[in-house]
Amino acid sequence: MNLAFLTPEYPDTRIGKWGGIGTSIRNLAAAYVKQGHKVFVFVIHKQFDRFTDSGVEIISVCSSVKMRSLPGVYLKGRDVARQINKFIAQYDIQVMEVPDWSGPAAFMQFNCKTVIKYHGSDAYFCKLEGRKQYLKNYLLEYLNIRRGHAHIFVSAFAAEVTKRLFPIRVGTCHVVHNGINLDNFEPMQGRHEKEGGGHTILYLGTLIRKKGSLELPLIFNELLKAQPDCKLVIAGGDTGDIMTGGASTWELMKPLFQDISKVQYLGAQPYTEVKRLLEEADVCVFPSFAEALPMSWLEAMAMRKPVVASNIGWATEIIDDGTDGFLASPNDHTGFAEKIGRILADEGLADTIAKAARQKVVAHFDILKKAEDHINIYKRI
Repeated sequence: MNLAFLTPEYPDTRIGKWGGIGTSIRNLAAAYVKQGHKVFVFVIHKQFDRFTDSGVEIISVCSSVKMRSLPGVYLKGRDVARQINKFIAQYDIQVMEVPDWSGPAAFMQFNCKTVIKYHGSDAYFCKLEGRKQYLKNYLLEYLNIRRGHAHIFVSAFAAEVTKRLFPIRVGTCHVVHNGINLDNFEPMQGRHEKEGGGHTILYLGTLIRKKGSLELPLIFNELLKAQPDCKLVIAGGDTGDIMTGGASTWELMKPLFQDISKVQYLGAQPYTEVKRLLEEADVCVFPSFAEALPMSWLEAMAMRKPVVASNIGWATEIIDDGTDGFLASPNDHTGFAEKIGRILADEGLADTIAKAARQKVVAHFDILKKAEDHINIYKRI
């Protein structure tokens, strides 16, 4: 098949910042190529020279329309769609995958089948966080969803919540969990020797309230009471805080640490650096309040690392508590810290959990298997 993605982000320094959507698209696109399909990724609103990544054609599509507000969004969408439809005709593209977030195709009509991929819309995250969504954002996402001939959710939890927010046709919905390229996250043999000893706790992810960033210092403070030789490594880009209006979540976090000398903040890290950070970690922690199905959890588990994560919604679709990881409430700082401490205090338990985590990802989150699941849905439409 000839397949395409529409996206505002992609994991490449020539394009700019990216998050889980971009990473997910790259993994899936590369898997399609391995299976013999032709794949194109249309990156909207970004200027760069066309290039090839692992056999995937990455193409910039930008509008010359300068008008702002909703009429501007409409005109830009129509302009970008005209450009993309030329590529659809040139390369005989059969299916276009479009993300739900912010409704990028709200005013675009493609001359091929369209699949909406639900990584978590703005409406979804507003619901989980108890925030009011702007009407304009809801309208764009609603119009975007109406373009879908099929709807693929990355978790059953995301499907359940989203279908309460938007009218989606019964029978067009499918759940296909995110997957990762296991070759990129092959754990090293033996134990990693760290300089200076002690235990390393790793947090991977953007610093933002919805990911539990402001709970992280309070959890770590509790952990230090029982495990004073720990250090916390934080890797992820900083963002503003929507509740306080502050420009930096990291600045809000710093005064919450009782001993910030045991904390290392690295900022956003290149994708190639993530594996090294995972190799050096003893435990990975994810105290999130709002996710769809996070890639970072899968990456840590694939690297055979014990994970302590949020117990909300989507979590049980990844981790069986006490078997291949631990789950706890992000608000229960003592309980969350106790589960981290159990892993650090018992090397045998840590090894058992870590091995089971790797096995879980191999069995259920291999990107090649997920690509086959997607192709089967595409063939139906």
